[in-house]
Amino acid sequence: MPDPSTLDVRHPHLQHCLAEVRDALARARALGATYSPAQLAWKPEPSVWNMLECLDHLIVLDGMYVPHIRAAIDGAPEALRGSEAPFKPSLLGRLFYQMVKPDPAFRLKAPRPFTPRPALTDTAVIDRFVAHQETLMDLMRRADGLHLRKVTLPSPLSSLLRFSLGDVFWFLPAHQQRHLRQAERLARHPDFPPA
Repeated sequence: MPDPSTLDVRHPHLQHCLAEVRDALARARALGATYSPAQLAWKPEPSVWNMLECLDHLIVLDGMYVPHIRAAIDGAPEALRGSEAPFKPSLLGRLFYQMVKPDPAFRLKAPRPFTPRPALTDTAVIDRFVAHQETLMDLMRRADGLHLRKVTLPSPLSSLLRFSLGDVFWFLPAHQQRHLRQAERLARHPDFPPA
């Protein structure tokens, strides 16, 4: 993972989150450079996501947050700009982080709106993931200087749930790391096809 001190944001929390997103981007590019289209689309059984489906799930889920993130940044009141307040996750943010991080204590099935397209074989999903990561990194740069705990946004599933901007920038990259590990594990499966 890149050294957070070399990143182009000042806030330590955003430096960490941006480093995680850049790491996920590099790992997704490595999948595309290392494996053939057939390998990327391979799955050991129908109920298991292939590498492309893992990336598509991230695009679908993260993509539902992007308009809310953008609106939160654009609509942040002047009083919450120019902040250097340290980030502290909310209770809801910690709960979501625990649910989506790599190796969570308990696993939940992805809600239907967040599931990838079934039997995905289109390797263009890697390019879409790269573009998505660029968008997410740009939003993190734009959020630098905002009060990451007080600027909030609704959950894409229910406007009754609100997350802080810092929470979302914390749990989305953790969720990406989880599904990139899942994709990389497929290559170690004993039945993974040769190149």
